[in-house]
Amino acid sequence: MRGWLLALLVALGSVGVGQGFVGGDILFDLAAGARRAGMAGVGVALASPDALFANPAGLPWVEGVQILSTYADLFGAAHLGAVSVTGAGLGGAGIGLDAGTIGPGLAFRAAGAVLGAGVRLGPVGAGVRARLLRPIAPTAGIGGALDLALLWRGPIHIGAVGRSVLSHAPVPGEAWPAEWAVGMALPVDVGGMTLTLAGDVSDVGGSPSFAVGGELGVGWLLVRAGYGPAGIAMGGTVGWGPFALDWALVLPPVLPLTFRVSFTVRL
Repeated sequence: MRGWLLALLVALGSVGVGQGFVGGDILFDLAAGARRAGMAGVGVALASPDALFANPAGLPWVEGVQILSTYADLFGAAHLGAVSVTGAGLGGAGIGLDAGTIGPGLAFRAAGAVLGAGVRLGPVGAGVRARLLRPIAPTAGIGGALDLALLWRGPIHIGAVGRSVLSHAPVPGEAWPAEWAVGMALPVDVGGMTLTLAGDVSDVGGSPSFAVGGELGVGWLLVRAGYGPAGIAMGGTVGWGPFALDWALVLPPVLPLTFRVSFTVRL
């Protein structure tokens, strides 16, 4: 197990003791809900309860108040929990990641918070998001970033998110470079069911990575799958009244399987 924990540190971008916590803003990607995880992380062009993490420009389409809680077992080596509350145009969340004790004097823990807001004019939404990161171990610090986002919901949904437009890394010598992600989604009615196909491109203009995914079903029962840099993903949703339970399995190419479950309450 210790070997997988060390591999997790490498995957998350952390380096040895004394050099700090590098690449720490990946915590916010890991906090995605099970719906996005079941489609390999796509979501830039989707307006959903996970809009706070995927694209804050989708917040104006959130109906009522939605409480989303997520738990993830990451590679069998770390545990992540996140709770978010979103309403029409506003949202906030808290995140915690704990890989426990990895070796003598070496542990990996971090916490984060997210605040987002969005406005809508017809089919166009614009959003802003603030992310706060507090690495706890192996090196303590505090940092944050400001993100900007757009979303157009026409026959084809198109979204864009600019991450770290302004940023301050929590550890001296670490950089959080600005990067853009774009996405498209196509919802189609199939015999009374909804089929949604979506794709994202991350780090546009840098070292781009691609993810594709889709889901099929009705409001209370959905299945989904996807493929991206994280590996092959699959998942589903079961809903009843104001409640929804999402689950996802992700099979990375090297690390062990990741399991994620989210529970949503709509008020």
